[in-house]
Amino acid sequence: MKKVKNIIGTSDDNCSCCKSWLEHWEKYSGEPAVFCSVSTCNEVSDLKGAHVYEFPDKTPKIIPLCSKHNMSDVELTVKDDVFFAPIQTIKK
Repeated sequence: MKKVKNIIGTSDDNCSCCKSWLEHWEKYSGEPAVFCSVSTCNEVSDLKGAHVYEFPDKTPKIIPLCSKHNMSDVELTVKDDVFFAPIQTIKK
């Protein structure tokens, strides 16, 4: 299993190529966001494109998370097959 940690304070960042971070993830993964990426969660509604650090790499990436896990400030275990989308941002 892969470990990630949410990056707090990124809600004001915008994707320079998509309408939302979830759309950004779908564009780069080539798949629709269907489930929360957390290994123990099967939430299918209210998904967000979440900014996370994947361990041990500290490069910010985007993955789909439900609202509950997107607000989490603890280390999360995600499914092995989760695609990590690169981030392109512009500040408001």
